[in-house]
Amino acid sequence: MDAPTLRTFSVMQAKRFASRVGRERRCGELFEEELSVATHRLGRDISIVLCAKLAALVVLYFAFFDSSHRPHVSPVAVAQKLFGDNASPR
Repeated sequence: MDAPTLRTFSVMQAKRFASRVGRERRCGELFEEELSVATHRLGRDISIVLCAKLAALVVLYFAFFDSSHRPHVSPVAVAQKLFGDNASPR
């Protein structure tokens, strides 16, 4: 009957394994740092786009919907349009 054989690591194999585990740990830490940087960049990009959209909306409002573009309409004219010619203001 053969005796069970245990695979023994040589010193060189143990060093390679330890360096690989350390490298994976360092890569994981780097990944977390890169992820943190990426989320900050994404947040910055989203906020820049939202500010640009808000600025565009404000420009459009002042260009087309400002009160200077509205015609002046008297209450009497509105009442005549809504209730007919015989409406009288109160």
